[in-house]
This record gives sequence, C-alpha cells and structure tokens, in this order.
Amino acid sequence: MNIYLIKINNMINLVKKEELDNIIKDIVSDTKEVKIENASQLIFFSDVLQRIKGKSKQLDEMRKNITKPIDAAKKEVMTLFKKPLELLEETETKIKKEIATYLQVNKNANIPEGISMRSKWNFRIVNEDLIPKEYWIINESAIRGVGEALGNKAAISGIEFYEEHIIASTSK
Repeated sequence: MNIYLIKINNMINLVKKEELDNIIKDIVSDTKEVKIENASQLIFFSDVLQRIKGKSKQLDEMRKNITKPIDAAKKEVMTLFKKPLELLEETETKIKKEIATYLQVNKNANIPEGISMRSKWNFRIVNEDLIPKEYWIINESAIRGVGEALGNKAAISGIEFYEEHIIASTSK
C-alpha cells in the first residue's frame, strides 16, 4: 500500500493511492471505448463527462489540501532568501564587470586562480528593416486575438482562420 505523508506546520495529510484509484475507477472502466453512434450513447457519455468534471474537482480539492501549505511554506522561504541573494547577485555582477574591464585594459595581466574568462558573441539591432525574414517571430497570440475578435470576418495575408468546436460540461 502506497501512503504519502506530508507534514507542514504540524499538519498531516494522508493520501492513499488506492483511494485515488477508486475515485476514478468507475469512470475509466465505463470509457474504455468511446464511440457515439446514437442518442442514448450521446446521453450516456454526456453524463460520464459531467461525472469526470465532478471527480476532477474532488481530486483537485484533495491535491490543494496538500499543496497549499507547501506553497505557503515555500513562499515564506523564498521571501526570506530573496533580498540576501539579490544583494549577492548585484555584488557579483559589479565585481565581474570590473574584473572584465581590468583584464581587457591590461591584456597581459595574469588571471587569478579560481577565475576564468571566456568570449561570447552578442548583437544589437541597428536597422530592423534589413533583418532577414527568417529571424522574425510570428506573434501567434495577436493573430489568435484577431480570429477571436472578428470570427469568420478575420483576414490576414498568409493566414487561414477556421472555427473549432469545443465541448464544455458542468460537473456532477
């Protein structure tokens, strides 16, 4: 038997894997083969869909009962360490910049033990109009927004807009 024990701030939660399996077992066994060919099957699978939504909510509540205290504890730890780590990072960046500047000016200087230096190529844009097409990224979010806003009236050269049907369900 698998039992997961989580203790945070003197709070103990036990979750048995078998309990999770039992919650979903009836639905999974009812849906081994999903094929809707008539109205009674449509009604049956609509009911199953609603039960799935209900079971998902039930499992999500169980999960959140375990993870909320963990998330809260993690947030406190992250807050505790945030400022000291930021200060160390800022100081590290300043020192690295000064070392790099010194070593660039004094090319014959010996690099101290425990320090290494490597070169890396970077870039800056000087004229956007001259950048080849293959280096541009398509803004899919903006395109999707046009489709959602304009529906079948949406038109952008080189793009085909089409309608998808999405099924939603209430829970039982």
